Amino acid sequence: MPLRETRKTPEGSWGLSDQEVAVDVALDSPDKVSSTGLIGLLWARPAVQIMTFAVLMALAAQVRIPVPGTHVPMTLQSLVMLLAGFLLAPRIAGGAMFLYLVSGTVFTGLFAGTMGIFGPTGGYLVGFVAASVAIAAIRGRSLSIVRLSEAGLLGLLILFVAGTAWNAAWLGSWKLALATGVLPFIAKALVQLIMAITLCRILGNAGHSRRA
Repeated sequence: MPLRETRKTPEGSWGLSDQEVAVDVALDSPDKVSSTGLIGLLWARPAVQIMTFAVLMALAAQVRIPVPGTHVPMTLQSLVMLLAGFLLAPRIAGGAMFLYLVSGTVFTGLFAGTMGIFGPTGGYLVGFVAASVAIAAIRGRSLSIVRLSEAGLLGLLILFVAGTAWNAAWLGSWKLALATGVLPFIAKALVQLIMAITLCRILGNAGHSRRA
């Protein structure tokens, strides 16, 4: 068995600041590096984490369910945003959402709304960045259900506030903005929060099991 050394991932990655990835000393010999160790080594790089979640956000935007009476579609983007906040460090989570925001501004097909950041749903796009950073900061190093719930609820609140303010500026009415951009999506947001917490706990427990 080849000699191995350990290297810690950036603080906050996957919600486990002390997660260790086994790296073969002879990195120039690919046959001596296990596939699991190689994947772990790649994932430990912030750039890979940022690009991965930016791509996931773009894919989640393609799952669009029109909601009658509103121009805001239902997507899986809140789920991805929550996972980014739960699993990544604040700067990395925010970086992933910002990369998606910039990419979608250039390639508008990456956004759920046809007008992108310049349309009535632009506030939600900006809100993804702020909300993901807040979620990651509040979550800290804890993967407890209570902490994840608190962080996720605050993140969703930030997202809805940003989206509603932007929407109200377009519609000229806070009441109409709430009716079309918040009320129809509360139940969906809570379901996605539960899904994100469950996935985060599963991934966190799996990480602990691998290190045990």
